[in-house]
Amino acid sequence: VADALRCLASVPAPAGLTLGLAGSGPARHRLFKDAKAPLLFTSKLALRNYMNKALEWIPARCRPAKMNFSDDKIISTQSDMDKSHFFLDENGKSCIIDFDAVALLPESFASHTMHSHLFGREAVKYLDWSRSPNAYSMARAGAVVIMNSSRTLGTLVSI
Repeated sequence: VADALRCLASVPAPAGLTLGLAGSGPARHRLFKDAKAPLLFTSKLALRNYMNKALEWIPARCRPAKMNFSDDKIISTQSDMDKSHFFLDENGKSCIIDFDAVALLPESFASHTMHSHLFGREAVKYLDWSRSPNAYSMARAGAVVIMNSSRTLGTLVSI
């Protein structure tokens, strides 16, 4: 599984990058309502602005630090770490299926997936992927995004 994830993450992001599904469409990730981004994000900055806007819904006295994805590479990541999405082929090579959950996202999102899911925590032991410094803030923002009925959360920036 770790080899398949490492290989997937090494696929270069295409020119004219739009974050989201490898084919096209909004990103899939469990931090979004129904595991689907409410908008097409055109950049790490747009996604960061959206996620940080979610933090503004949390009272200031217990609001976590703002997220920053500027140092994150954009990688292809499996956002649904269910073990049924992985198998060994007849040659013993690790394979991934269900590419509906493969998305181009900042590394922090891959880290969140790997460290917040039991199967992911087992796989990450064999990868050189550390926990993102954005992890706590992402989890808190994700709770707001999932519960909120506003797709834009009131963001005025071009997303």
